[in-house]
Parts: sequence; structure tokens; C-alpha cells
Amino acid sequence: MLPDFSTTTDNDISVAAMVMMATTKAYFEYIALCGCGFPSVTLVGEREDWVKLLEKLPKLATFGDEPTEWSKLLVKVVEKMIETFDRPDDEDTKEFWMKAVHRAGAEASGRGIDTLSGWITAFCFWDKEGQKIRQYTDENIKMFSFDGEGDEDRKRLVIDDVVFPIIRAKQLPQAVVEVPVKVLDTSTMLDYDTTIIAGSVGMTATASENKGVFDTFQPRSGWWMLLDKVKPIDREELDKYVDIRREDVNVP
Repeated sequence: MLPDFSTTTDNDISVAAMVMMATTKAYFEYIALCGCGFPSVTLVGEREDWVKLLEKLPKLATFGDEPTEWSKLLVKVVEKMIETFDRPDDEDTKEFWMKAVHRAGAEASGRGIDTLSGWITAFCFWDKEGQKIRQYTDENIKMFSFDGEGDEDRKRLVIDDVVFPIIRAKQLPQAVVEVPVKVLDTSTMLDYDTTIIAGSVGMTATASENKGVFDTFQPRSGWWMLLDKVKPIDREELDKYVDIRREDVNVP
């Protein structure tokens, strides 16, 4: 009943199947049950790269109390990612990845949940103003529960004694930053006021194993330089920057 000619594409087969479904819709009820989670995860790079990253994290603890708290969360996440290289098929490894967004894993998905309780909150520690993101307190959790322990999406995730925070989804910090940059072009004597925007800007979709279907997604970083204003260079301002540059390179 389904086409299988040399010119048949996956789309042709899907359309034919849907037409058949419509033909018999008076006799059947068609239901699609959606699920959540990662079908598979690929960590790019080598294991040594992740070990090197782990070795850098303790340095954060030297910058104060909040960076110390943050580093504990990051260390545990990166340790688990390294374990993914060592034991990719272990149930503990699969469970770790299923709890990236919600503590309850797939059981907490698709229900209009407005909180994040998985280990992804380790990457949501400060807002764009540098203020620590407000987290659910134990009192907040009791307030939103019937048993005093919190609904499934508001129970704390604990990995090897490391407790991860719970935040609201709308508190997710921006993945990009912006910084003003002044560009002085002495060849044209023009002063360009610009803004650089950089960070994790989206996802790249690709097809695995040449299937022709976008089934793999990878975070993508990028940057832009935006032109805000152009004006003639102020000679006094130029001299100031030239003097600063001379000092930086020890020009007499």
C-alpha cells in the first residue's frame, strides 16, 4: 500500500501513510504520545579536554563565597561528564543526563512546569547584572507542595551530596553579552562607536549518518559588531588614547 519506487522519498511515504489514516479515520482514533529526554548525547572533544576543564574550576573558589558555591556545582557536573566517557552505558550515566533540566527526568516534562530543578541550574548562577539568581528556599518548596516536600518538579536534585538550586524558567540568564567598543580609524579620522555582542547564540542542526533528517543539535557560539554612531575623531581624545597605548608598550 505504501510507495516503494526508485524515486520514493521518506516524505512520500509519510504523506501516503497519512492519506491512508484519513481514509479509515471513521474507524480508528489516532493518538501521538510525546516523550522528552535525550535519545543520545555526544560530548565533543577528548576526555582529556574535560579533565583539563575540571582542573581549572578550583580556581573559582579563590574569588569569594559565591564563586566558591558556584564552583562546587560545576565540579560535580563536569565530573559526571567525564564519567560519561568512562561508562557511557551505565544506568547512572543515563539518569544523570535525563535530569539535566528537571530532577524528575522525563516524568517532569510536558506538564507546563515553570521551574528548573536539574543540574542545568549550575549554569544559571548569576543574572546579566551580576546578581545571584534568586533560588527557591525550603520555605518556598513547602508552600508549593501538599506533603511539605515539594511537588515533583520542585524537589531538589542531589548528586553525591551536592545540592542543586531550583529556579524559575523565566530567570534563565541571557546566553549572550554585550560590550561597547570604540574604533578609531586614523586613516579616515573617523570615530566609530560600536557594540560587540557575543556568546552562545543558538543551535546548529545537522543530520547524523547522512539520513537527510535534522536529528542532531549542537550549541553554536557567535559574535557581531554593531555600528552605533560615526563621528569625526576628536584630536584631544585621540592623543589621550595614543598616550595610553605608549604607556602600555613602554614607548618613551
